[in-house]
Amino acid sequence: TSVRLSPDGTKIMSRAIREPGVNNQGKRDHIIRLWDSQTFVEIDEIVGRKGKAIDVGANPSAIIAP
Repeated sequence: TSVRLSPDGTKIMSRAIREPGVNNQGKRDHIIRLWDSQTFVEIDEIVGRKGKAIDVGANPSAIIAP
């Protein structure tokens, strides 16, 4: 699991792996989530089933998820 704070401190990015199960057709999912750092409400989720998300990061001008 990786967690990063955006440069302006308003967002949190997290990366996790969901183990194989019924909901993900028996495959391991790599999930990147974007959260509001004040309310901890999830803003967005990216689920990758074919590729790996190794880490998350941010640059000063934009939020990126490698």
